[in-house]
Amino acid sequence: MDWYGITDVGALLPDAPDPHDPFVTFLGGDPADRPRLAAAASPVSHARSPAPPFLLVHGTHDTLVPFEHSERLAGLLRATGNQAELAAVPGAEHIFLNADVAPLVARSVAFLARHLRRPTADRTAGIRPVAQ
Repeated sequence: MDWYGITDVGALLPDAPDPHDPFVTFLGGDPADRPRLAAAASPVSHARSPAPPFLLVHGTHDTLVPFEHSERLAGLLRATGNQAELAAVPGAEHIFLNADVAPLVARSVAFLARHLRRPTADRTAGIRPVAQ
């Protein structure tokens, strides 16, 4: 589950980063000098099958992390045969400052309940407990 996360580090790199820029700190140097590391830190670089189900929740008017980050990751996950739900929050800014989060929390809890439920006997048949 991802709420308005950065999915492509390279897409957010400034033209001339300040030494105190979070990306400089995160990557250990100027991102322009570390494109492979920036790609490795980007979820879009790892969208392949198999992957767990994803729920991406993102405001359509996010000025810190553009909505296109979640759109792109969802598209890549779906293109590789994975399940990806994209919940667009119309008009919402980063951290949903101008949105009602109660329905987003409810949708997130339902998503987790659906995908993290306890295995049934059918799904655990043939699995032996680990000896301690």
